[in-house]
Amino acid sequence: MNNKRVLSYAEYHNESMEAGDVDPAVHCLTYLAKRYELNGLSFRVFPSVTDGIVTVAFPAPLTSMARIEVRDMSGRLVTTNNLGEGMTQIQVDLNNQTDGFYVIRVTAGLQVATEVVVKQH
Repeated sequence: MNNKRVLSYAEYHNESMEAGDVDPAVHCLTYLAKRYELNGLSFRVFPSVTDGIVTVAFPAPLTSMARIEVRDMSGRLVTTNNLGEGMTQIQVDLNNQTDGFYVIRVTAGLQVATEVVVKQH
């Protein structure tokens, strides 16, 4: 009978243990959590209040393909684009949209970041 127990993320980081005490799945999830914790996806949107065009800017070139979605506050998808590796910014056109709040969401692999922009004339 195998008496090894599966450790939680917190236990894995707070307990000292011998090699082999950690289930491989927990180790993999821990690796992913640490990787994305250190390399979090972020971006800025400016201007935050616009009458049409906003710029989405990343602090460093994207290291992988990403996808940008813009949704209105009801959740309706307004626009979507694929972003290539190495991109540092993209302009989003809200000229044909009604005034209101819009959520800009960028997804790259398991990373997700969101910002809100206001469109008003």
